[in-house]
Amino acid sequence: MEEAVSYARASRATASQPPRQSSRGNLFPHVYYSDCFVRRFQAARFTAPLAAYLEMTRAAPTWVIRLLAVRDGLVRWLGMTPTRGFSSRTTRPPAVCTGDDLDFFRVLSSDADKLLLTLEDRHFEVTIEVLLISQPQSQSVYVSSTVNPHTMVGKGYLRLIAPFHRAVVRSLLNRIP
Repeated sequence: MEEAVSYARASRATASQPPRQSSRGNLFPHVYYSDCFVRRFQAARFTAPLAAYLEMTRAAPTWVIRLLAVRDGLVRWLGMTPTRGFSSRTTRPPAVCTGDDLDFFRVLSSDADKLLLTLEDRHFEVTIEVLLISQPQSQSVYVSSTVNPHTMVGKGYLRLIAPFHRAVVRSLLNRIP
């Protein structure tokens, strides 16, 4: 009984430090804001980080979709890039290459265990890393975010949305079946 309870707790998304395999420190030695969440699965759930990203965004709850729409309406007058929500509605990952668009991100790189995405704006730069770490009996999905604001507007915006961002990432990870 105790073993099942500990697995149930481990299967929820939790805040984490990025693992040593993360590119975050190499790409951004000086980061204004960062967070990382992990969800562990009992078996190898994904064959590629792109598949994990697509499953997360496909499972986006209605409140996240509405929150992104409200965000887009509020920041339009600041000249920020609109998100227009998540468009990935399939669990089968398409092929993506460096420079491709994936939802509101641009693909920096995609390989067997790491997907790097960016959103560049005049006010800030956001980088998302989806990292898979597989063990013989389990797999961990890490989602790390870094934000480097370029302007005071970017810093103010980040302070306002950081709590929402953390709730969205946790929710997306937890919605994976």
